[in-house]
Amino acid sequence: LTGFLDDTWPHRSYWIFGTKCSLSIGCAGRARDLIYGRLLAVDGTTVYGYGRKGVHWSNQLQDGRYRLFATDWGQRTPKWERQVPIRVRAMVLAGDSLFLAGPLGHDPAMVLAISAGDGKELGRWPLPAAPVLDGMVAVPGRLYVALENGAVICLTGS
Repeated sequence: LTGFLDDTWPHRSYWIFGTKCSLSIGCAGRARDLIYGRLLAVDGTTVYGYGRKGVHWSNQLQDGRYRLFATDWGQRTPKWERQVPIRVRAMVLAGDSLFLAGPLGHDPAMVLAISAGDGKELGRWPLPAAPVLDGMVAVPGRLYVALENGAVICLTGS
């Protein structure tokens, strides 16, 4: 229904890690082992995501608040999950760290570094503007973030 390149926040649509999906019921009834979220990052054994716990039409009262999570492939119970202070618009897995970027309330935005192993926060850095959807890439020692104001910034390791 939506594409990976569409930068809107589509209602009732998620990125899905799985093999069977019923579009008519929002993937909630037919394939219960699907892993889904607004954004996903995957390594060889784990899916990391940002999204609601349920898919009952994206209603916070039924589906809960947005959360960050890590789930082993084929498992329903997350290895860990936690709330984050930003609305995640970009996420990238780099080694043992998961980097998230997004707006923070009335402040422009920030980057969070999260331990992929246990979900603990490792660091945070302010951004001058919100990131574009899925606009982050990691290379050894550097993190590039494309911003909605047209800038691309580079954060470097110490």
